[in-house]
Amino acid sequence: MKKNFKILCAMGLGLVAIMGMAGCGKSDNSGLKIIDISVNDEPEDYAFAFNLSNTTLKNDFNTYLTSIKNSGEYESIYNKYFENSSDAKVGYKFNGTGTEGAGQEGGDPTSIGDKTESGKFVVATNCDYEPYEYIIDGKMYGFDIEVAAGYATYAGLTLEIWNIDFDAIFPSLDAYQIVMGAACITSNGRESSYAFSDIYKSSSMNLIVKKSNKDFDNCETTADVQSVLSSLKGKTIGYQNGTASETLIKESYKNITGAGYNTSMLAAVDLNNNNIYAVLVDADPAKAIVNNIK
Repeated sequence: MKKNFKILCAMGLGLVAIMGMAGCGKSDNSGLKIIDISVNDEPEDYAFAFNLSNTTLKNDFNTYLTSIKNSGEYESIYNKYFENSSDAKVGYKFNGTGTEGAGQEGGDPTSIGDKTESGKFVVATNCDYEPYEYIIDGKMYGFDIEVAAGYATYAGLTLEIWNIDFDAIFPSLDAYQIVMGAACITSNGRESSYAFSDIYKSSSMNLIVKKSNKDFDNCETTADVQSVLSSLKGKTIGYQNGTASETLIKESYKNITGAGYNTSMLAAVDLNNNNIYAVLVDADPAKAIVNNIK
């Protein structure tokens, strides 16, 4: 991950916006930390999402995934983003601000049916979720994005990327405004509603808290963290709308107030300003968020 502060997905969400938000809460410069123990019992499985009827595209995409795994290209892309093994990361142009649906604020991609009808490969994502998808200097980078771009080249299609609300991705798939969702999407529990590629990564969910928070200091296991969460009273935990983090808080911790945000970074900014107790987010983005909040 690059150490310079990133303008994360929305043009209005830059350093100026974060400084502005900082004035809204109590000031505390102690910073954030990750509770490096999984909150969830079973790992989340990430996959690329398609309309349930679009099995031709799903199968062709899986063929592509297998081919780059066999050639070593997949490992090269993976190491580039998860091991920081190379600065040769590729940025792509995109549409949207990450705070809208595909049919709002900046145009509506034509309903395109399957991938062969328009010659386009229309993909939706939601920044920020580094290292999977993020923005630097007006271009989108990330593991998901490079894999999607590689498939477009493989299939002879023109890549078109839309940065929209995470919870707008699925309705956009339903309406065939897009043909693939590439946003660190958890396939668990969604298999009956959408078609998914082969799983490309599994991950845990972790808490981000203030460095001064001592509540989890004696935790050694997932059960320990869950026990602390179950004992909390009057606390608010933030999450990105539409994600597995929201589902876990709402279904498993009735004692906790959940707070939804368009991005996990916005939730972390609120945490840093002492407006909420913690943020629940996937492990890899958690690291990037804490580093960026510095």
